[in-house]
Amino acid sequence: MTFGRMEYLRLRRVDNETKLEREYREAREELNRWSSAFWEKHNAFFDTKKAEFVENRKKELGRIEQVSANDLSTFYKEFLDSKHADLMAYNKEWYYRNIALCWPALRVNMNKYRTQK
Repeated sequence: MTFGRMEYLRLRRVDNETKLEREYREAREELNRWSSAFWEKHNAFFDTKKAEFVENRKKELGRIEQVSANDLSTFYKEFLDSKHADLMAYNKEWYYRNIALCWPALRVNMNKYRTQK
């Protein structure tokens, strides 16, 4: 299964966006671009490795139309094990970046609250 090109989430620009709102929006968009790029690369590598596995498995077994679910589950476990460090690093960075956005989000929302009164 190929996922194709994954598009990152584009956030709506509001009229009269303040500097603070723009900086926050741009930081969120950068996080989305970074995340999309990671998953696009990861999924492309997965597709390549899966295709190689299926081709090799078919050669081993002779003439078959498709590889069994058990074979694919073994491949998938081995693939995830081999990418464990990369996935953990991604998760750590993803949490760090999202937590770093909490303070700017609070500032933007407090500013909106104050200007609405």
